[in-house]
Amino acid sequence: MSKQSAEENGDLFSSFWMQKTHLGYFALLRLFIGYSFFIAGWGKYSQHGYLNPSPASPPLANVLNHWLTGTPSMPAGWYRQFIEIVVLPNAHLFGILVCAGELVVGAMLLLGLGTRLAGLLGAFMAANFFLASGHMGPSNALVNQAFVLTSLLLMLAAAGRAWGVDWFLRRARPAALLW
Repeated sequence: MSKQSAEENGDLFSSFWMQKTHLGYFALLRLFIGYSFFIAGWGKYSQHGYLNPSPASPPLANVLNHWLTGTPSMPAGWYRQFIEIVVLPNAHLFGILVCAGELVVGAMLLLGLGTRLAGLLGAFMAANFFLASGHMGPSNALVNQAFVLTSLLLMLAAAGRAWGVDWFLRRARPAALLW
């Protein structure tokens, strides 16, 4: 079905998916989101010691305990239980995972390397950040929701094919879904 015939038949869904968008626009988003993740991870590494935390007082545990006891408190329900039962007892490990995840996802997006995987991981991390800190106000919640959506768009668009390493990898192995 051609683009013109889909529009003539009133099939809005088909005509929507047949639109072409230049990947350069997504590359700009990719660079911004990658920079944001990388800078957040670098701050956790250089200023807060997330990659080399003290087992007695991991920085992530300090932040989460503040959120659990502060006003307004962390959202109730299943995610609060997850934080209390799983994350806090293993705050040392989760702190390392958060910092390393932000650094790796940021670097992958900046380089345009494995952008689909980086977009999926970035959306997962941003969703967890939203669930953990969405109670801090609408602006914080909106930023994390925007990061989830943008990361998923970068994944679906394979934004690394524009101005990224994925362009070269796609030419070498066109059947691979990762790029």
